[in-house]
Amino acid sequence: MGTFEANLYVFLEWQGDLIPKIEFMNGQVEKDGDLDTFGCGRGITCSMQRYNGVFHSMLNFEKFPLDKQHLKIIIEPTEDTDHVTLYTIRNQSGLYNAPDIRGWEPLPEVPCQVSPREYDEINSKGNQEKFFYSRYSCEVTIERDSGLKFFIKSSLTLLISLLIVFIGFILSPGNMDSRFGIVLASLFGILGSQLIYQSKLPEIIQFTLIEKLHLNSLIIVLLVMIIFGISGRIYERKGEHCSRMFEYKSIVIVLVIFIILDVISFMS
Repeated sequence: MGTFEANLYVFLEWQGDLIPKIEFMNGQVEKDGDLDTFGCGRGITCSMQRYNGVFHSMLNFEKFPLDKQHLKIIIEPTEDTDHVTLYTIRNQSGLYNAPDIRGWEPLPEVPCQVSPREYDEINSKGNQEKFFYSRYSCEVTIERDSGLKFFIKSSLTLLISLLIVFIGFILSPGNMDSRFGIVLASLFGILGSQLIYQSKLPEIIQFTLIEKLHLNSLIIVLLVMIIFGISGRIYERKGEHCSRMFEYKSIVIVLVIFIILDVISFMS
């Protein structure tokens, strides 16, 4: 659960003498100015009210750093108008003077929907009774500005750390100490990169995309370390030619595994 600040205008149209009263179900708001009420013709009364508020909305970082966030504003009638208020959607909902959110770009479309909301409440006789309210909700979607560039930038350190481990294949299979030293350098690079991005995110349960890619890279490094160990044994028993042939075949398998893991990470 996250929070965001919003400055918004609420336009209402109704028939009759009763002025609808609304309640923001996922935030705390303050009125900014007086309520402006005016006639719209055909017996319809209109009002406009400006609000400033802090709203709560579920944030999903599973696709970080290619994630989109959906910021919701939910409105229901207050108790004294629950039996007479039924919301309908007007197409005028949208963003006016789109906000400047550093690192994010709001999408111009603001989808809205009306749905019934059921509550269990105590009636005047002290009995539990179901009440239905008309709920009006709007959703503002924001996506990371230049998301692909941000993804490349955020993945560059990871990619370099992963490529370091393949330098070990240039060394002789008998040079085990240097090879395992390169493996350790790659491991520290990947873990350091993961800690940096974990520090930029709130505490969340699900794996983000960048964390999945880090995990895939750790799996590849561990596989390469196993290949180095087996190749070293082959080198001692059968010579360098046999150990190199084993490594050439192993590299192909490792690359295929790496591609499959990354595709699964992007698709899931």
